[in-house]
Amino acid sequence: GLLILALLCFVANLNSSIAITTATKWSSLIEERNSNGPINEKYNVNTEQSTRIETTRSSDNNDESSKYSEANIMSQRDNCESLCDCLQSVMHTGNAKLKNIYPDPLSLWKRFSSEILKISSSHEEDITLFQNKTDEFKSLIKDLFSVLTPSRLLKSSETFPQDLVALKSIHSIVEEAIAGKRQLKVAVFGGSLTAGHGCLENPLGVPSQQSFLKSQLPCAWPARVEHLVNGIWGKEVVNITNMAMAATTSDVGATVVEYQLWPPALLPNGPDVIIASFATNDALAEATQSEIYENMQSLIRAIQAEKNCDENNMPLLIYMDDFIAWPGSVQKWLDFHHDLHELSDWYGFGYLSYANALRDVVHSNDMLKKTNSYFKGEWKKNRRGQISPNPHPGITFHLTMSWIIVFSMLQLAFHTCSILDEQPTTNSDTNTMIIPSIPRPPLNPELLTEEIPQKWKDLESKEKERCSNLAYGKRCAFVWVANRVSEFRTAAAIEDFLKPYLNSSSGWKAEGNSYRSKHGYVAKESSAKFTLTIPSLETDVRYLTILALKSYGTDWEGARLRMSTNEKEFYIDGSHNSTTSVIIPHKFDLSATNSIKKGQNITIDFEMVGGKTFKITGMAFCSQ
Repeated sequence: GLLILALLCFVANLNSSIAITTATKWSSLIEERNSNGPINEKYNVNTEQSTRIETTRSSDNNDESSKYSEANIMSQRDNCESLCDCLQSVMHTGNAKLKNIYPDPLSLWKRFSSEILKISSSHEEDITLFQNKTDEFKSLIKDLFSVLTPSRLLKSSETFPQDLVALKSIHSIVEEAIAGKRQLKVAVFGGSLTAGHGCLENPLGVPSQQSFLKSQLPCAWPARVEHLVNGIWGKEVVNITNMAMAATTSDVGATVVEYQLWPPALLPNGPDVIIASFATNDALAEATQSEIYENMQSLIRAIQAEKNCDENNMPLLIYMDDFIAWPGSVQKWLDFHHDLHELSDWYGFGYLSYANALRDVVHSNDMLKKTNSYFKGEWKKNRRGQISPNPHPGITFHLTMSWIIVFSMLQLAFHTCSILDEQPTTNSDTNTMIIPSIPRPPLNPELLTEEIPQKWKDLESKEKERCSNLAYGKRCAFVWVANRVSEFRTAAAIEDFLKPYLNSSSGWKAEGNSYRSKHGYVAKESSAKFTLTIPSLETDVRYLTILALKSYGTDWEGARLRMSTNEKEFYIDGSHNSTTSVIIPHKFDLSATNSIKKGQNITIDFEMVGGKTFKITGMAFCSQ
């Protein structure tokens, strides 16, 4: 026993040493590879790399390793009675040397590293892009994989979801998916980084031919996660819908969830899992820290509000922190990461951190070096000598993200298997530990510890009332959101949708392309106006939500939109001092006392009262 303990300590120290060595040498190794061939031929990066990359080839006979084709690692799954049994048995199949090793996420990951690399290099987008540099691309993937050491993978998983009911439901869905009965439906939220802007940029010198008229979604990490998971199982067990929209933050995600604005692939019941990846946009938003904190909570609470009325309602939330480095105070950015961790503890959602896994690699290299853009966007100096960072890293970022997320999925599977026999806490047997069935009150500086019990109970009462009045089924009488995976992916689609409802329109036009800009309904001149009438409402309407772009520049200076209906007026400002553009949701109560009833008509006037332009990217008339 002491000998085993000593060996474990030695391996742990070795892993740590290799991780540090790899981080400090990464930049020079990549530069050397471009001129001298693959780095593994010139450098002995040490045993952990080659062991991970060549595990199956070195430890198994060729005929044994051939049982695991590049398209189906889990080839023995048909002999498993359950997902949990399968995770255990696949570790041992075909390799007698491993029969006494109890499987865990890391041992399985290392066991099948070669297959993971094969699947990762067979992504259709990459085959096309690197058709003349196939070997160089495979070498690049190995280089990246060698940096993502076991210790880094473990650091990326901050917290597991704590919702036992949801975890068991997801477990059942995954088993049905493996049996070919359905697919696990995953929605990914995020901004332009998650949408794949700049993804085709690569260090091999291959022209990306990146066109903003072409979607980069197939290159982005959500598509790579889907490809890798389905490749591991040899069948389509997961379907991932990338709903990322440029210039959006968590509050836009909250609007999508609240009004169930799901694209066709996620209908009728929405996703089973939501992976929210707004961290970069949230962190860089032109807002106070408390406003950013509140925006992040708006998404979390919107998702959990769906469960408050039905505990079996999906989805399960996983928050992916993709924000790794930006000029300015390091402490400020670390405070942002701390806020995310704090919220994950408070609300019990899953929290993954790309930054935790690779922050030391980025910080140990010159921020302006080309090679340091492998894991973050490239930084350059402008004419005034100021650092100008690009928030969109290339293909190497998206590859690395896909591995971190798939490994975390594997960890979550093992974690869920370990708690399947656990029962949710109830208050039926005792009154000494009565735990409300809904999330705790919103977290803010004003919340006092001694007030939590009563506020929690009060919130539970309000939620029960809300749930009893909830309009199940159709929540909105009229809704559109410009999104590349929705039916409103083009300006023409928006124009065609609005046309039957427009009484008049002067100076407004649908324009833009979902791959190049934030498309929407745009005011093209001062005093532009339009009137919208929605006849015979299909549900009660109380709230109007407008998604509007806030931007900068001469045309946007003083931009202001006035909306009027039922003797009420509302205003939205469209300009700010920042040199970025961001989409912000604005929610207005159309009636302080009564809703506009189902079957009635509603008319609203929109008019520019300042500035030369304005852009609406979404609109919803809803009951809640």
